[in-house]
Amino acid sequence: MPIHRPDGSRSRSPALSAGDTGAPSAIASVRGRGSVRAWGGPVCDGGEMSRLPDLDPLQFTEAQGRLASDLANRPEVQANGIVGPFAAWMHAPALGEPLAALGTGIRFGASLPANATEVAICTTATFYGSSFEASAHQPLALRAGVDGAALGRLFAGDEPGFEGDDAAAHAVASELLRTHRISDAAHADAVARFGSQGVVELVTTVGYYALNALLLNGFEIPLAPGMDDPLAGSPG
Repeated sequence: MPIHRPDGSRSRSPALSAGDTGAPSAIASVRGRGSVRAWGGPVCDGGEMSRLPDLDPLQFTEAQGRLASDLANRPEVQANGIVGPFAAWMHAPALGEPLAALGTGIRFGASLPANATEVAICTTATFYGSSFEASAHQPLALRAGVDGAALGRLFAGDEPGFEGDDAAAHAVASELLRTHRISDAAHADAVARFGSQGVVELVTTVGYYALNALLLNGFEIPLAPGMDDPLAGSPG
């Protein structure tokens, strides 16, 4: 069924305005000093509309530098810099380091099939109206074999019509988000497909990306330049 918040609406992360085509001046100044590669990637940037201030890598604490170095190994950070939830983590690196490790485990170390993982992530992003999370994971879901038409219906707030493992992952995620429980039927189907380990990983995935969505929404972290908003046409 369509995923909505309890009040029937969805609060999306604000997008950068049409005029925001370049990097903020703080990033440009750091790049101009040639220090941008000191830790392997662009400066941490919460975005001009974010409640979080940008961080200058020249003034990172030891913990921030360590986290930035870890994040710099991620392809998405190499492409876009430390943006999105990563930018929030940089303000609390003692939490950001274990969160980064957990995210790596979910994405690359779990037994759950990639398509099921991405369906759970996209279902969570839709529920919380997290445009950044939806935009970041839409191409990953398609690459993992998730049906594009079904994914589009999910983002639009309609019944997605997933099948097979994708339907099982969506059922678990949507029930957890809407009722904070998993029905016997959804649990039994998921265990039959993914095993008990896989279902634990599935529930953990929902919780982890719910946390990231709340960070994005709570600090009003916008889409990075060049990101499209898959939730732009959804209700709420």
